[in-house]
Amino acid sequence: MVWAPHVEGYTNVGQQTAGIKYPTVKNPTVTFKYKQNGARVDNPIIEVGKVDFENRVVTQLDKNRGIVTSSQYKPVQISGAGTGVPTTKPDPIKPQPKPQPKPQPKPNSNPTITGRDIAVNQGEKFDLGMLRLGASDLEDGDITDKIKIVSSDVDTSKVGTYTVKVEVTDKQGGKDTKQYRVIVKPVVKPVEKNTAPAITGTDVTLTEGETFRIQSLNIKATDKEDGNLTDKVKVMVNTVDSRKPGNYLVRVAVEDSKGAKAVKDFKVNVKAKEKAKNTSPVITGNDVVLNQGDKFDLAQLNVKATDKEDGNLSDRVIVVENNVNTKKPGKYSVKVSVTDKEGLTVYRTFEVRVNPVIKAKTLDDLYKEAYTATMKCLKAGTQESIKEARKAIGKLPKSLNWAIGEFSKKVDTKQHPIFVQIIKNITKANKTKAQADINEGRKLVKDVVEDIYKNTWSADLDKVQQQKIDKLVNMAEQLKKNKDNSKLAENVKKEITDLKTIKYNDGVKQWLNEYFKTINVTIK
Repeated sequence: MVWAPHVEGYTNVGQQTAGIKYPTVKNPTVTFKYKQNGARVDNPIIEVGKVDFENRVVTQLDKNRGIVTSSQYKPVQISGAGTGVPTTKPDPIKPQPKPQPKPQPKPNSNPTITGRDIAVNQGEKFDLGMLRLGASDLEDGDITDKIKIVSSDVDTSKVGTYTVKVEVTDKQGGKDTKQYRVIVKPVVKPVEKNTAPAITGTDVTLTEGETFRIQSLNIKATDKEDGNLTDKVKVMVNTVDSRKPGNYLVRVAVEDSKGAKAVKDFKVNVKAKEKAKNTSPVITGNDVVLNQGDKFDLAQLNVKATDKEDGNLSDRVIVVENNVNTKKPGKYSVKVSVTDKEGLTVYRTFEVRVNPVIKAKTLDDLYKEAYTATMKCLKAGTQESIKEARKAIGKLPKSLNWAIGEFSKKVDTKQHPIFVQIIKNITKANKTKAQADINEGRKLVKDVVEDIYKNTWSADLDKVQQQKIDKLVNMAEQLKKNKDNSKLAENVKKEITDLKTIKYNDGVKQWLNEYFKTINVTIK
């Protein structure tokens, strides 16, 4: 419906009608007066719609090109091309088109289910999520949460193929149904790879003639699966002949419980036995003292010979020289020799002293000898004179005890100062550790007659000497580790120089001479 416009020759403003016939105007526009929101609005220009020229009817359109039917619109006038009231009659308006039918709603589309078949291991837990189900609908969108299980015979405890049937329904009642397979597979345990055993041990070296034992190879066998297989080891090859020098082979093998084997070769080196250095035989025996006119026999020398390699060689001793004459007093010699199996010969000479036959001395002779020796001791004051005096005093009989006591007291006056000097010297040597002080002590001690004193003081001096040697050895070892230590090297030189002055101890002197060769220190 439209409001009939006010056209020249018509006076029906405000009249509402279904259609008005009016003179034809080319491109007509319609001017209205109407109210909007309670206020009057004049002259809005509204585009005219189709014109029905045959029936002289115009259809008014709003700005959105919709058909206007509101009673607020009050047509005032119509003019051509918006230029005012036309001078000619308007063109006839084309008939108004029939209204378009209302659009019908689109038909509902069915939803769609997506998913997949799956395979699971026997005993594995099954849940619906494994199928990765999804549902969508053109109108409703994602409706996965609307999926329902229609049926399911899945039993993962048994191997087989099972079916899960699912269904979904949209809001308009559209449905989709799908079936998916669930395959239950038997569980196949992986076959573990068996590792071969491992054999360990060491090669050995023997000396010619030494007994070979398999245990010396220290063979052990282990297996990842079976553990210790040492007691299963078998000797496959053994070429060892320790009687002959050379390289030999020992081959061993072991097998585990699954049949895996391991083989290992060991070397046995038999070295030629070093020929022992032949040592010299040793001849022992003793000197003999005879009286003039006594009979001499070689057996009196008690000669014996031994050898490290050959053993007892006493029966091979030969007398090389023998000038003994017991008819005349004097010193004679008997020279003997012995030769071992390697041809090494040694010699030794024994002394045979023939003393003159002395008639028994009288008490007067013995007294004179003791007196003379005592007076000589008091004059000389040496250890040797003290020794001779005590020897002479010792020959006096008990009947001359008074003389023994008197002479002994006189000798003691010379002996006591020497003992005091020895003690002082040992004390000094202990303090200074100087070789000169040790030598002086030995010089005094060597002539002491009484063994109890001599042995004690000799032991004291030996202790000081050993301390001095230990000091040298310790410094020499330090010098080997610190070759650039000039101060230490200088101290070693000083100690060696001092030790080289040793006296009265041939054994220590010989050892020191050998040890000095091992010390790389030059003595200027």
